[in-house]
Amino acid sequence: MKINYKMLFAIPAYLLLFLLSSCVTQEINVRQMLDAKDEEKIYTAHNLWFTDPEKIESINYRKGEVIPFGTEVEVLSAILDNYSDDEKIVFKTVPEGKTYTIINRKKWRAKNESIHTFLGQYFTTRTPEELCAGRSPELLKAMREGRIEIGMTRDDVVMTLGYPARHRNPIYEQDTWIFWIAPAESERIIFKNGKVKHILRL
Repeated sequence: MKINYKMLFAIPAYLLLFLLSSCVTQEINVRQMLDAKDEEKIYTAHNLWFTDPEKIESINYRKGEVIPFGTEVEVLSAILDNYSDDEKIVFKTVPEGKTYTIINRKKWRAKNESIHTFLGQYFTTRTPEELCAGRSPELLKAMREGRIEIGMTRDDVVMTLGYPARHRNPIYEQDTWIFWIAPAESERIIFKNGKVKHILRL
């Protein structure tokens, strides 16, 4: 019987490819990561803008429609990918059932940040009532409309715009945050004593 040596060498190669692919990608249990109990629901932690529901940029350009903070969602897929430049987080709103995809671009984050960090920023188990607690109707209206106003706290700004991209905001505790309205349009928010003091369009 003639032995097919090419086949023998091909088998380890396929096994190696399988092992490597399993190392670079990993499905994340979002409920477990958020420490969500069985009965707890998951909500958006801040506003999310989109012009294409299949391509919500992680830098959160302030264009198009908005999914408000406190929107109940079900996270369908979140995969840690050490090989790709981008990672995708797929979720749907409840009860509408509309599906959205966040494109989590690594170029906009710090080297020590992973998709786990962003899942904890995008989603929360805090109810809409808890998110809104202590805020006036006027303030909540501005936040839901994506408007930053003088006197807002850092938490107000985060719920309104999301977290500032780390590639331009390496330290969240600094007094100046930069947000992108569009690829060529940004906004600088300056804090004093923990509250918005100045808003500058760049």
